[in-house]
Amino acid sequence: MRHLLLLLCFFLIVYIPSSESNENTVARFALVIGNQQYAQSPLRNALNDAQAISTALSEMGFKVSLLKDANSETMTQSVNDFYHAVHNDRSEDKLAVVYYAGHAIQINHANYLIPLGIKFDSQDTFTSSLYHLSDLFIQMRKAPGLRNIVILDACRNNPFEDSMNASINANVSSGLAP
Repeated sequence: MRHLLLLLCFFLIVYIPSSESNENTVARFALVIGNQQYAQSPLRNALNDAQAISTALSEMGFKVSLLKDANSETMTQSVNDFYHAVHNDRSEDKLAVVYYAGHAIQINHANYLIPLGIKFDSQDTFTSSLYHLSDLFIQMRKAPGLRNIVILDACRNNPFEDSMNASINANVSSGLAP
């Protein structure tokens, strides 16, 4: 965790211009998501990591939204609300950081964040309960000139292999797609 915080600080120092060199200050926003209490394959440190990142970003002047143990609907709504607030901010120079600690998965070369409360009934039910990472990138592109940093602190394996039926598991790959 310490290395992650140091890396985050490095990126933010390099990424954010100093106020002395720029008359405008950078409006800083952060969405921090920590999913830990999965019914199958719970994690140990996702909430602690999310809290530590949230605190560090807050101390660096970010307006932080912290989301803990979110289901699919809450995750989607929180991302939409976060980017709505960022887009509506009148600052000319804006930076948005999204940090996610939890499970993620690749299915058919597409990346998904895994919220709590997912269902394994069928391929369609399973994928519809996931958060498609491309939806995050779509939100990011809606504001020209908005700088974004995405940090995914996610496992690169399939932690739900035993819970999935064969038709779902056949489409799941290790790691995240590029």
